[in-house]
This record gives sequence, C-alpha cells and structure tokens, in this order.
Amino acid sequence: MNQRRQFLARSAQLALVASAISLLSGACSSVAVPLNSFRHFSSREVQTLTAMARALLPHPDLAEEHYIAVVVQLDLLPAPEIRLIREGISRMNILDNQPWLSLVGEKKLRVLEAVQTEAFFSVIHTKTIEILYQDPELWNLVGYQGSSIEFGGYLDRGFDDIDWLP
Repeated sequence: MNQRRQFLARSAQLALVASAISLLSGACSSVAVPLNSFRHFSSREVQTLTAMARALLPHPDLAEEHYIAVVVQLDLLPAPEIRLIREGISRMNILDNQPWLSLVGEKKLRVLEAVQTEAFFSVIHTKTIEILYQDPELWNLVGYQGSSIEFGGYLDRGFDDIDWLP
C-alpha cells in the first residue's frame, strides 16, 4: 500500500509540473534552462537530445530554447522511457565510433537514419512533434496559420496560397 501512495503522490507531482510547463510554454522560449537542471539526463544527453530535436524538425526561425522545451518534456517521462532514451543515445554515440554531437553534416544524418526504426527514436520524434507543433505561439514561426475548421475549412481559407512549393 505504501508503494501505491508513493506512486500516486509522484504522479500528482508530475502532473503538476507538466501542467505548469504547458501553461508556461510560451515563457519557456524566453527563459534559458540550465543544462544541469534535468533530473534524468546529463548535460551531454540534453545537448544531444536538443540537437536531435532540431535535426528532426529543423526550423531556422525557432530558437534553441524551443528545442530545449522538448527535452524538458522528455525529462518528465516514466523511468522505462527515460532508460530507453538514454540507452538509445549510448548506442547512437558508438555507431560511428564517436559521439553523435561531434559528427557533422551527412554523418549525423546517417546515424539518425540508422536508428530511425528504434523505439527510443520514435519516442523522441513523437514528443518533438507534439511539443513544437501543438504550441500556438510557435505556429506563426513554422508557417502554420492555425485551425481552419471554424472558418469553413482550408478550401476557402488559404488552400492555394502556399508560396514555399516550386
């Protein structure tokens, strides 16, 4: 019974932290998060995850803090997923016989392609999409105009105004 109470108390704490982060997600982009303030990830792992998030969804107009916000959310995941991510980073760091962060250009992409079917990659990719693309404050920065359903859909609201396709 004691373990159950601990679990419930911990879940409540995590829910409180998660809700605070989601409410402050706009503020998170202007506040630098110290790399050593993460509970589960070392500063090197935070740098790796931040660089991975940027490599997976590269947007030149997004500041580093937006990608760090992804890692903040990853740090709140349950222990099994944290372990999965940490093990995945370790494997990724040995694929090219050197840490992934020290690789450049095509070598970095090749390693990401090599691990793209692994479970840890899926967790990171999914969380990156969720955090970056569900934040209304970032929509304008990534070129998304927002929901159109309440305005009759996209056919009458910008369906043909795409200027970034050839």
